[in-house]
Amino acid sequence: MGTLPISKGWVEDAVPSGISFLLNFFLLLGPRGASLLIPPHLTSLEFSSDLITSLQFSSDLITFRKIPIIASSSPKKVMAAAAELGVQLNHIARESSDVKRLASFYQEILGFEQMETPNFGDFDVIWLRISPSLSMHIIQRDPLSTLPVSPYAVGAASSVIKDPKQLSRGHHLAFSVSNFDSFVHNLKYKGIEVFQKTQPDGKTKQVFFFDPDGNGLEVMSRETS
Repeated sequence: MGTLPISKGWVEDAVPSGISFLLNFFLLLGPRGASLLIPPHLTSLEFSSDLITSLQFSSDLITFRKIPIIASSSPKKVMAAAAELGVQLNHIARESSDVKRLASFYQEILGFEQMETPNFGDFDVIWLRISPSLSMHIIQRDPLSTLPVSPYAVGAASSVIKDPKQLSRGHHLAFSVSNFDSFVHNLKYKGIEVFQKTQPDGKTKQVFFFDPDGNGLEVMSRETS
C-alpha cells in the first residue's frame, strides 16, 4: 500500500448530500504512468498496484468497495477490472427509417428472433434476440436528429458506392457462424453483394456485406468441436 498526496488544481466532481455524495474518478494516462483527478477536499489516497481501497477526506476516512484502476495495457488486468465492475455487452442499437424492413433482414439472414419490445409510443422499435444475453434494438430514426449517419447509409451520399471490399477496415458489426459455406451460399442466392477473404491465420474465413440501410456487416467462420 502507498499514499498519494494531493496537490492544487485537482478537479472536483462531487455532489454533497449530507454525508452522502456522488464521486466520479477520471483516469489520465501520461508518459510516466497514471494519475487520478480527485476532489480538492480529498487529502490522501491509499492504493495498491491495481486497486483503490480507501479515500482520506479532510473530515473522515471513508472506505469504498475496491475500485479497479484500468491503467495498464495488460489484457488480464483489463479483463479483471471489467469482471470486478460486472461489465457486459447488453445490446446493439441500429436506427432506421424503416424499422420493419431492417428487422426482417436480420431475422431472415442471421436468424435473430423478435422478442418482447416495450411500447415507446413516440417512435417504432423492434428488439431482436441475438443470444440469451445480447440483443439488437432497431429504432426508428428521428428525422430531426443531428447525429451523423454512416457515409454508406442509403441516401446519405448519392455519390458513395457501397463496396463491401472496404468493410474490413471500416465500421461494421461482426458475427460468427458454424456453417460458413452454407451461410455465404444463402447470401449469394438472395442477391446480396459480398466480399470474401481469409484471416492471416489461413483458417478463419470472412464475408463482408451491407444490410438494407447500408450498415456494414461481417460474418466469420467458427470452428466446431
